[in-house]
Amino acid sequence: MTLKIVLAVVTGRDNDTATLDVALGLARRFGAHIDALHIKGDPRDAIPFLGEGASGVLIEQIMTAAERDAGTRSGKARAAFDTWRAASGLSLVTRPGEGSGATVAWREEVGAEEECMARRGRLCDIVALGRPPADDSGASTVLFETALFDTGRPVLVAPPVAQSAPIVDSPVVIFWTGSAEAARAVGAAVPLLTAASRVLVVSSSVAGKVAEPAGLIEFLQWHGVRAQAKDPLDITPAAGGELLALAKREGAGLLVMGAYTQSRLRQLIYGSVTKHVLTSAELPVLMAH
Repeated sequence: MTLKIVLAVVTGRDNDTATLDVALGLARRFGAHIDALHIKGDPRDAIPFLGEGASGVLIEQIMTAAERDAGTRSGKARAAFDTWRAASGLSLVTRPGEGSGATVAWREEVGAEEECMARRGRLCDIVALGRPPADDSGASTVLFETALFDTGRPVLVAPPVAQSAPIVDSPVVIFWTGSAEAARAVGAAVPLLTAASRVLVVSSSVAGKVAEPAGLIEFLQWHGVRAQAKDPLDITPAAGGELLALAKREGAGLLVMGAYTQSRLRQLIYGSVTKHVLTSAELPVLMAH
């Protein structure tokens, strides 16, 4: 198992460089190709939300503002990419086979972010994108959820700034709930787990019922990965913070977990670990649903 195509989503926000750095760690480790994708919004997409009573002047003003904002973000995205690529030294290619080792291509598309994200995301091995910011208006969260729910691919969420521990050759923490989502995340992470210095399994416990880690540890052994079980984590409103604190103590370069594995009722009662990790993680997180 290996990775060959990493889709790195570049949005024109401050976390673009951190996202590209996470993708770079994978590309260099596996000799993979990075598709750096920027989706430029189409101003015409704003028209249906204005309502039938909107005047022509208002529509023109809204489209002009939307086009100006899209152009500004596109400029920032391309500038961040160009600076990062020059520092990385990766070969800039347009099609497979043009370069050797790790390579990168710039892809810019105009259209609805969800549609472009879903279509492009289905044609890669893993999607890397920045963590939605705390003050997000909703666009970054929608983009993340599209990648998670609509691509069928694992999602690697990059922290706002690069961390000291590399994503490969560092300890990896697996949050194991025994769910289908967690199983898919682990399966996608196997190439990274084989390159980890240590693999730690933290199982979950809800109302005294523990997701036993023994079966997962045996599964990983068949893939040549030696994993160690840590104390189980009780699913409470504080669980997300405890999980991230453990990952920090262990010097982890990656956290692997399923996303939104609980029912809405359980999320209300126990809190959502996924939500806390998404808003607070300072290390890359590989998620799957």
